[in-house]
Amino acid sequence: MGKTTENKELDNKKYVVDRLLATKRDGMEELIEYMEEIGFFNAPCSGGNHLSCEFGLIHHTRHVMEYAEKIGLCLLGAEEYNKIHDSVMISAALHDLGKCGQFGKAYYVPNMIKDGRPTKANPEQKYKLSEDKPYQINKDLLKVDHCIRSKNYVNVLVTSKHPRPQWLTMEQAVKHCTQGI
Repeated sequence: MGKTTENKELDNKKYVVDRLLATKRDGMEELIEYMEEIGFFNAPCSGGNHLSCEFGLIHHTRHVMEYAEKIGLCLLGAEEYNKIHDSVMISAALHDLGKCGQFGKAYYVPNMIKDGRPTKANPEQKYKLSEDKPYQINKDLLKVDHCIRSKNYVNVLVTSKHPRPQWLTMEQAVKHCTQGI
């Protein structure tokens, strides 16, 4: 009989936590507390691609740690790899730390998809939560990041509820924002 999803994810969490603690580096307990606080252990891995589900990030993190170790052993051999093992485990464990803190907030939103087609008898379009990709990144908030982080100048943000043509390339937009209005 297979394990429940929650039990598997607790195993993934234990794997990651045990390896971080095994490094015996200063501050690991505090780091793990912080990871817990920001939702690292139950966050989705992405906003609409692989492992876009609860506990997706810890599942992905465990795999990255396992593969990083295998690659290190293959490339360097056991003796040389063991010299950097702790750093590899920490780097692999934390490579997606920036994806945390947003799960359950406005950054991740339900991915609603069309459910069938409207008919004459029932003309209203129905929607349902995507089973494959239950979360997506709220694209409206991506633009806000620059405004929030910037200091000492005024930002102008023009938004709409509806998709609009993008008239500037990313390079042009960065240059435009840097120069200002």
